[in-house]
Amino acid sequence: DAIFLSHLHVDHFIDMCAYFVVRYYRHDGARPVPLPVYGPEGTEQRLTAAHGDTPSEQAMSEVFDFHTLKSQSFEIGPFTVRTEKLRHPVDAFGIRVEHGGSVLAYSGDTGTCDALEDLARDADLFLCEASFVDGKEDIPDLHLNGR
Repeated sequence: DAIFLSHLHVDHFIDMCAYFVVRYYRHDGARPVPLPVYGPEGTEQRLTAAHGDTPSEQAMSEVFDFHTLKSQSFEIGPFTVRTEKLRHPVDAFGIRVEHGGSVLAYSGDTGTCDALEDLARDADLFLCEASFVDGKEDIPDLHLNGR
């Protein structure tokens, strides 16, 4: 099991604060094995700041094992994972997950770019962000649209 955070805009990570509470304040008092979290540089610090009142500066890393994303390939359990930096005002990554001949790709927020096309190529399922039905090309590299 692992969590992938495409980028650190609040609409893409804020639920991690509630998940931190569930994992940190367990009814049995035990600490779980830290769950791998893959995100852009500064993910742990951004989550700690968003939560606002963690018991310590290290509390997030007691329940999550943070990994900084870059354009790379790696294994998570039986899955081959490839991440690519995409085009957005902040560091943002898309992901391609392969296993047993099946491929899932996810864009996160991005403008059009070659890296996105590469991640999506021949995917069995491509989850692609399209914030707008039409237009918004006047703001480059922000979001895609449904056209």
